[in-house]
Amino acid sequence: MNRCSYFYVPSATLSISDNHSLRQVLSSEIMAQTGKVFLIGSGLGGERYLTIQAREVLATAEVLLYDALTDGELQTLTPEGCLQLNVGKRGGQPSMTQKEINRLLVKHCQAGKQVVRLKSGDPFIFGRGQAEIRALQEAGCAFEVVPGLSSALTAPLLANIPLTDPTMSRSFAVVTAHEPDGINWRSLAELETLVILMGARTLPEIVRRLQGHGRSGQTPVAVIRWAGRPDQRIWEGTLSTIVEQTQGELLSPCVIVIGDVVRLRQYLTYVPPPPELTPDPAPDQVAIGVSEPEPAAQSETDDALLASKSDSPMIATTERSELTGKTILVTRAATQASQFMDRLAELGAIAIEMPALEIVPPTSWVALDREIARLPQYDWLVLTSANAVEYFFERLQTLRGSTRLPSRLQLAVVGDKTAAALRKEGFDPDFVPPEFVADSLAAYFPGGVDGLRVLFPRVESGGRDVLVRDLTSKGAEVVEVAVYQSRCPEAVAPDALAALQNRRVDAVTFASSKTVKHFCQMLERSQPDSSWQNWLDDVCIASIGPQTSKACEDFLGRVDAEAREYTLEGLIQSLEVWFASRTPRREASVLELEVVKLDEPETVEFTELASKTTVEADGSVTETIVEATELIIAPETVELIEPVEAVEAPATSPEIISKMSALKGRDLLSMADLSSEELEDLLQLAADLKAGKIAPKSSKILGLLFYKASTRTRVSFSAAMYRLGGQVLDLNPTVTQVSRGEPLQDTARVLDRYLDILAIRTFDQKDLETFSEYCKVPVINALTDFEHPCQVLADLQTAKEVFGGLAGLTLAYIGDGNNMAHSLLLGCALSGVNVRIAAPEGYQPYANVIEKAREIAGDRSEVTITTDPGAAADGAQVLYTDVWASMGQEGEAENRMQVFQPYQVNQELVSRADSQAIVLHCLPAHRGEEITEDVLEGEHSRVWDQAENRMHAQQALMASLLGLV
Repeated sequence: MNRCSYFYVPSATLSISDNHSLRQVLSSEIMAQTGKVFLIGSGLGGERYLTIQAREVLATAEVLLYDALTDGELQTLTPEGCLQLNVGKRGGQPSMTQKEINRLLVKHCQAGKQVVRLKSGDPFIFGRGQAEIRALQEAGCAFEVVPGLSSALTAPLLANIPLTDPTMSRSFAVVTAHEPDGINWRSLAELETLVILMGARTLPEIVRRLQGHGRSGQTPVAVIRWAGRPDQRIWEGTLSTIVEQTQGELLSPCVIVIGDVVRLRQYLTYVPPPPELTPDPAPDQVAIGVSEPEPAAQSETDDALLASKSDSPMIATTERSELTGKTILVTRAATQASQFMDRLAELGAIAIEMPALEIVPPTSWVALDREIARLPQYDWLVLTSANAVEYFFERLQTLRGSTRLPSRLQLAVVGDKTAAALRKEGFDPDFVPPEFVADSLAAYFPGGVDGLRVLFPRVESGGRDVLVRDLTSKGAEVVEVAVYQSRCPEAVAPDALAALQNRRVDAVTFASSKTVKHFCQMLERSQPDSSWQNWLDDVCIASIGPQTSKACEDFLGRVDAEAREYTLEGLIQSLEVWFASRTPRREASVLELEVVKLDEPETVEFTELASKTTVEADGSVTETIVEATELIIAPETVELIEPVEAVEAPATSPEIISKMSALKGRDLLSMADLSSEELEDLLQLAADLKAGKIAPKSSKILGLLFYKASTRTRVSFSAAMYRLGGQVLDLNPTVTQVSRGEPLQDTARVLDRYLDILAIRTFDQKDLETFSEYCKVPVINALTDFEHPCQVLADLQTAKEVFGGLAGLTLAYIGDGNNMAHSLLLGCALSGVNVRIAAPEGYQPYANVIEKAREIAGDRSEVTITTDPGAAADGAQVLYTDVWASMGQEGEAENRMQVFQPYQVNQELVSRADSQAIVLHCLPAHRGEEITEDVLEGEHSRVWDQAENRMHAQQALMASLLGLV
């Protein structure tokens, strides 16, 4: 390959090829003074997609400037002592300025350092490589560009989507959707295939622009997230469905492919047949070669367990599996988990690594060094794990400068993986027992062992003595020596801890007894009150075999799935069988019943309610939760109650306060995070706080991290916290490290240590979810583009104050089906309010939110979506509206003004509502646009009460989340 390096000096520009004689033309003094900068493309991330040249350069780097999207694995390829600088550059997140990055490159280069600028993908594909090169040129710094695999080409390949086809796609275009207004959508809509980068945040706009310029809604679309990584995920749909399919999902970083070629994916994807299930073997019929290691040997033979059947994972998520979409926690040692995680990713699972073992050198090398010096005196070297092989030969190389062994020394190993590790060192094993357990080695050892001298390098602690005892009992002299340690990690991986805390884990896998023990130890250190045990209530505990299952029973009290074949592939199959056997539980419908006093006991069973109610002769009622199988309603015994006029609820009772304690420590990201009962109790608590019937006090600290301008949200949260006796920190993102490129998860971890509760007002719901994942303190959604739950708490409180209750009311929301519409849909459904959304075609709420609202509402209330504002307002007790163009939509204001003009809340619309109807607006109001002046200031308006109630509702919410009531 002919590489070209460009060296810039004040007087000349030289183009020098890779030929060594030409390189000598360069002045060594100039090189020493200025160093050199390498602009490297890291491809998709991880070593497997890194070029050989890039790997070589990283191995000699003295300074590394890396983007947030580059894989952290690559940072480990630099030498010890390399200065590593995270410069951000993650779409949608604050980053270090390009000017500052340029300055750092020049500074370290002029200090004589070898500097690596590591970029994701390729340096020249939608990157700032040109700007950095110009800065280096002006400073006279030497540089070289090392290409990388662009995700624009590789992501479709890894999703089995060809970008060209003789009939479907004779060309394709690669576009960045970071700034949709700067793109010629009319021209792009005519192309056969589009590859769009940086489109995660603007997917709805991409769809709208393409369809608006004539592209069919049936055009196939694929969204590929984290292409080539273990957590790669693919959504496949059309322009008319893809936004709904991906709503609420974390898409960034992703590559979007649009065109008929997406349909070819189904023909180019390999789907293997499902694994055949066989009965459990009898104890004496376990197949030779697949036995599970005993717990002792496990510390020595974890690596002897079979990994997946292929060392090369498939390149895309192609197999249909019961594991698709499931989150699996993997507890193997970090150095041993990659193949297992790759295999889970192939099956569509989300694999999260929680290493419960650390493999490190022994406490001292003295004993091993002494026995290496005596190797010629031994007859056999016994190695029971790949770890033992690696550490033994590494030490041998260090001491002797080679890995040569005495010719008389014979080698015995346990397991195919250990044998493979030995072959990598250049040796074939002389003996491999037929069962993959260290204990079997003595039973099958060839010939007599009497008088033999055996060296057994092993784990420093925790192993079993069966092998040593058996060989010794047969006359062998066995010398054990520590070659590595297998210990419990200090802390739980943050991603794993967050997933467990937020109940997002579907299964935990254990491949050894020691990982079970360490798993429990780590969580106990993290949560000394043992509350972590509750995190596993609905989680599948999966074991690789009987001995590991015993440890699960001992430490966790149960095991749900056990591998029939004691390998990692068998462990995966056991998970598939377990998930396939689970019957989805249907949420119970709640029926209000009137109990009539009877002379004789009667029993009524409800399949929907899943309960059994017994009415005794004295009129008392006993209710027991049962698995009812049929619906039997005796008309003479039970009647449905018709809706009755709401009455004022009683003041906060000790029972309500007790129930509110269940909210302690939780987040509120969506109205759907609350149950109907929790919402009802929360509103009662807000009313009592407003009336001064209860006054909880604390010294807690609230952080306000607001990416969007705010009046009511900022002031109401601040006032609410001050009323609780706490303090408020205003965390303006522009003056924090967030604005300079610190990843959101790092900021979240830090704020978690300083604050007691955090309210975030931002654009993207996914950013909020990131804070929730990495913050242990409660996180509140103070507004995102997807939902505004705190506003709806105040809205419902206002309606309850006016009407005395909520059930049976009808609320009509007129206008844009935006974040307010989403939260109102869910909040009304939770509280039994009939909700009608009137919005123009193309501006209606997301279908999945509508579906969720109807699911919550059940038979208690109605959810109606219409384009007719008059029909929505007819007879409604609450009329609600919001601005037509929210923050971030200013560029659409003129068009929206025309579209929404028929949706103005005016006196004519108010006249169609109930005579006692109230009008609400979440403010700020654009008088004369979405609402007229006379309505906003008229007799029906409760807008200012509604604004005040923001403070009371948020005070109740924070008091509950902080456990102050």
